[in-house]
Amino acid sequence: MEYEQLDIFSFLPEEKIFKPGDYVEKDVVGKQLTFDEIASEVGNLIIMDKSTHSHEWYEIVRVERIVTGEGSHRRLVYYDGTRQNGLVDEMYFDEKRVYPAKAYKIAD
Repeated sequence: MEYEQLDIFSFLPEEKIFKPGDYVEKDVVGKQLTFDEIASEVGNLIIMDKSTHSHEWYEIVRVERIVTGEGSHRRLVYYDGTRQNGLVDEMYFDEKRVYPAKAYKIAD
């Protein structure tokens, strides 16, 4: 009979710790965010939908800032672990587009 050595940490629940650039499964994806909700998440981690036609992909990113351009033009700037920040204009989050950009909260 084999026994497993336990320590004081064995009874703690396993906590999911994410960092920018991690790809996650669909069970981690929470509520879909509007652009205004994304704007209130500056400094926090969210999930960007990077899905293709044939496969679902979800990536953890940190919202760096929202940049305002001419008129009311807004752009999301995010960090995904690469050297260059990602950029997505607000207009791409419009659900009327054929392939809209989507972002989600991390599920609890």
